[in-house]
Amino acid sequence: MPPPGAPRPAAFKVPKVILALLGAMVLIHLLRLGLAQPEASDLTYALALVIFERPGVAFDPTRFYTVISHALVHGSWMHLFFNGLWLLLLGTPVHQSMGDLRFLIFFALTAAGGAAAQMLLDWGQTAVLIGASGVVFGLLGAGAYLWVLRPYDVGRERLKKLAWYCAIMMLLNVAYATVGGMGGMERIAWQAHLGGFFVGLAAYPLLRRPRVRLVRPEDDD
Repeated sequence: MPPPGAPRPAAFKVPKVILALLGAMVLIHLLRLGLAQPEASDLTYALALVIFERPGVAFDPTRFYTVISHALVHGSWMHLFFNGLWLLLLGTPVHQSMGDLRFLIFFALTAAGGAAAQMLLDWGQTAVLIGASGVVFGLLGAGAYLWVLRPYDVGRERLKKLAWYCAIMMLLNVAYATVGGMGGMERIAWQAHLGGFFVGLAAYPLLRRPRVRLVRPEDDD
């Protein structure tokens, strides 16, 4: 027990914007479960990203919003639970360095990046993309700046750390897709993971709030 007057440790406080996103995901899933099968399928189709639904047509431009809305739909409670948990755990520290509006922009960009990668890497194949895993991997991309790089890292040292981090994350992506496929899970959208990760890696430095530049500890005399 801390002594009287001592500052209390900071609590893990989930930002309201993340709670709102999680609430939207849960609400959509409950609606899908509560509707009759035809209406549930219609709702899923309205929000999911569908590519090459018709031969020679990659994407219906009137459904452009689905490059983002697909991230709010999940195939099962387990799918929603794990994506929601990672969104909460990884999204909270990312949000702290951005704020509400920038975090929503980051969410949209990484969802769209995952959708674009899915379309390009699955070119010509009919596919339906749902779930926030592209966003989750986008948050892992942002994690390079939060947990790997230091403000005083420059040049080759910075590139080396980034290269190692990207390689580890891509191995994780391949392993996740492989184990998921062997375990009989729903198809793992590794393409969306890849796209979301690299969009998150590129977008985070542009969206985070400005920070004070630090010098190396050994240079501080």
